[in-house]
Amino acid sequence: MLFLGTTGLAAYASPISSITDAALTGATILSFEDVTVGQYVSLTLDNVTISTITYYEPNPSWTPVINVGNDVRQGKWVPPTDKYLDNYYADGHDLYFDFATNVSAFGLQIGRTNSSDVSLNAWDSAGNLIETVAIPDMSLWTNPSGYYGISSLAGNISSVSLNMARDPLYVDDFAYVESVATPVPAPATILLLGSSLVGLAGARRRNKA
Repeated sequence: MLFLGTTGLAAYASPISSITDAALTGATILSFEDVTVGQYVSLTLDNVTISTITYYEPNPSWTPVINVGNDVRQGKWVPPTDKYLDNYYADGHDLYFDFATNVSAFGLQIGRTNSSDVSLNAWDSAGNLIETVAIPDMSLWTNPSGYYGISSLAGNISSVSLNMARDPLYVDDFAYVESVATPVPAPATILLLGSSLVGLAGARRRNKA
């Protein structure tokens, strides 16, 4: 995954702080309830593939994985029956969400067990940063949480990165809205429209005569 840098795209994007935000109307919501508890190198659900990468690891033999769990002790911010996704407590594991088709908005419930800096970033298909949201500090083991996301007027969000500084992170209720493609007129339709305009212009000239 290649991320190139920032552009002026942020002017067309805005943060989301609630799953009831108007930008998420009609969203697909992934709650992970239908996913088997366990560890995954990557996980594809509907339109999104979730994966991870490590920048620091105390044990080089460990493989970076994501985890789907329902351990209430570690995830106090979710109800006891809920499942959630996390970065498996491994230091330096960022989470990535890649969309099969672009989306106009996304959001997710985020909880964590430490107070290091965490950022949520939206990228376009060319690797340009659309917008970033800083996740505020959360106290160790108390696992408070909040809902965070980004919407883009251009509907060009291709991927999301959740970057942390050696923190366990918990994710739930990942919502996204697929972009609606603007229909492109077929050549025959354009030709027919052009012929109609020419005919209309001719009729006007005859009427004037």
